[in-house]
Amino acid sequence: MAGRAEPRRRSGEPVIFLHIGPMKSGTSYLQHLMAENRRQLGADGIFFPPREETVDAVVDVMRAAVPKQLKTGPWPALRERVHGFGGRASVVSMEFLSFARTPRAKAILGALEPARVHVVLGVRDAAAVLPSAWGTAAGSRNTASWREYVEPVSWEPRRREERWRRTMRALNIPRMLNAWGSQVPPRRLHVVVVPPANAPPDVLWKRFAAVIGVDAAAYRPPTGRRNESLGYAATDLLRRMNPLVHEVAPEAYRATMNPLRHHVLSRRTDESEVPMTAELADWAVSWNRSTVQAVKRYRARVYGDLDELLETPAASTDREIQPPNDDALLAAAADALTGLRQLADLRSRQLSENLISVGDDASRSHLALWAERPEPVTSAVADVAAAFCAAARLSPSGVGVTQRTPSP
Repeated sequence: MAGRAEPRRRSGEPVIFLHIGPMKSGTSYLQHLMAENRRQLGADGIFFPPREETVDAVVDVMRAAVPKQLKTGPWPALRERVHGFGGRASVVSMEFLSFARTPRAKAILGALEPARVHVVLGVRDAAAVLPSAWGTAAGSRNTASWREYVEPVSWEPRRREERWRRTMRALNIPRMLNAWGSQVPPRRLHVVVVPPANAPPDVLWKRFAAVIGVDAAAYRPPTGRRNESLGYAATDLLRRMNPLVHEVAPEAYRATMNPLRHHVLSRRTDESEVPMTAELADWAVSWNRSTVQAVKRYRARVYGDLDELLETPAASTDREIQPPNDDALLAAAADALTGLRQLADLRSRQLSENLISVGDDASRSHLALWAERPEPVTSAVADVAAAFCAAARLSPSGVGVTQRTPSP
């Protein structure tokens, strides 16, 4: 682990830790922990702005033609707050910042002058990022199968392809380091290694806490479940369902997809993980090596062990990626349908979706019904899509569902 960050504010010079993500590098966990420990951060001289303010500000500055000239709106308001904070430092954490190219990164840092900005970047094993990123894409209307999603990673000579950029959005650490690392001195460029899945859950926080200079032990872990990846069948179910729920408005889609993913499908513990073929595992190791080389090239301060990225991931014996089998898909669909119908009922009674359960008698009855149909998986996906639309209509944004629901 590298030496300590520069923790002290110089006279009249604000200090900002700009945590740029990327996605799938534990950002949600760290953001939730800091939000729930905001009072302790304040006691340690750290200002952590509310999530809504940060998101709005980052979207504002990422869209601005000339960030430094923004005078009103979310970005100038956030900039004023961090500049006016009289404590030791501010932490601005937003993964959209990782999308910035070099000119945009330079403009954002320029817009934060005269603050002394530290850039903080998480790095994670590519073999763990890819399945997690596919799950996020499937929960955001993407329809690509696992095979289709990872196909572009081998297109390195064709990196201008849009599909390659989308798939590599959370993984292109060399590009992020080129955009941000070239704008700050090495002592203000911090790389936090995301520990492997079998590590204790607080390891990531301990590494991040070392960056911002606080005692990790003084902070409570965040409440609720961690942002866990879905199993293979559950993720494939979502991407199959997406074409059938295109009429659901964006807000209603998110308001229904979030409980479906986090309160229903993530609770399925008996499902196979997204498979990693030997070829894909080899690619992940090769990409991780390029990430490690980029970190060393920019002489970033490293928190954790870069060698954790170089371990060969477990790989399937299959030479080609196979789709999940029908039984696994039907089991995931049965739990999804049960959960969505409970969600619709709970919304109609204005209760909390936290009461949703899976694996009950209703799920088993769905399986029996689908077994009698000529195309069980097709019927199951259609039923889940219809239940999704029905639950979306009952969300606060349900007015955006304008067309008829799909029928089995």
